Amino acid sequence: MYVADMEELIPQLDSPAHLKDVKTGKYIITNQSHAKIYGLSSSSELLGMTIHDLDCFMHKYWGNNVDEMNKIESSIINSGSSVRKNARSWLNIDGHLWVHNVIKTPIRNNLGKISAILTITDTLNTQLPRHEIFNIYLSHYKSSQIAIIKFLEQHNILRYFVQLPTKAELNILLTKIKLTHNKLVAQNLYISLKTVETHMTHLYQKSSDLKTVIELLS
Repeated sequence: MYVADMEELIPQLDSPAHLKDVKTGKYIITNQSHAKIYGLSSSSELLGMTIHDLDCFMHKYWGNNVDEMNKIESSIINSGSSVRKNARSWLNIDGHLWVHNVIKTPIRNNLGKISAILTITDTLNTQLPRHEIFNIYLSHYKSSQIAIIKFLEQHNILRYFVQLPTKAELNILLTKIKLTHNKLVAQNLYISLKTVETHMTHLYQKSSDLKTVIELLS
């Protein structure tokens, strides 16, 4: 594949993708999904930027992502081989979780030299169980309350709560969605049936429409 082949491919991909110039580190082709991560309205805004430019406002969301990507891309240039990383996770500009696989592939020019690196991602958010997504949220936020808010926001269900559920209540709700019966929930979480019933009562009190919440999370 050559750079010219990417001009048609990348904009058509549903998940974030981009082509980066090896010498300058600048994005030369990208797509709308990639721009959306950073709160940009158009993919054209990314053109000419580098990952270091993005790190100025994204560092608190993606941590040491820049160092990791630089190491991976250096190894690609040295080896000439593609690299795949599975189940990476960081937060977008809205503080919402993005779990994804990433493949980075060297692109050569007409002389056979590596001139660019193609990055294609596969978003996993909808493929992972909800309780796993919630646990990843908890690992990214020091405050469990903020993690809960962001989890509910991303699933468009925050509006259905008049009071924020606790971590324990949300864990029980997500487990109940998976197992249905309270007794099975209790066994799975190694808690009493009474505890499950109490937390479910609290959830009904805290939500204006728990039925819709369950439907949206199912």
